[in-house]
Amino acid sequence: MSIQFAPTWNNASVVQTCIRANATDITSAAASTLIELSVNGVVQLSVDKTGDIIMRESSSPQIPPSGYISVYASSGRLNVMNSAGLISTLPRITSGTTEPTGGSSGDIYLQY
Repeated sequence: MSIQFAPTWNNASVVQTCIRANATDITSAAASTLIELSVNGVVQLSVDKTGDIIMRESSSPQIPPSGYISVYASSGRLNVMNSAGLISTLPRITSGTTEPTGGSSGDIYLQY
């Protein structure tokens, strides 16, 4: 099964939402997901019911086209790759640290 659609937004005074789901969770297992995307039965990306994004680690990420970035997990770290194949690994900080030494406004850090 494949679901494809191409909505047209043509009213600048109306806030549009392309996809919306509102699950009423009266009782469900802790591992329940809002979104689960798989290829050949292997989950590649999911969003759990608390909003956490879970992605499969990649040992061979694809270089994105010009003007795009690729965000992927590898060796327990989150990486960003640009169209030139340059990789930046988001640094880890310890709990309670607001900003690592050398950081600047607008930097993104992962807190474990």
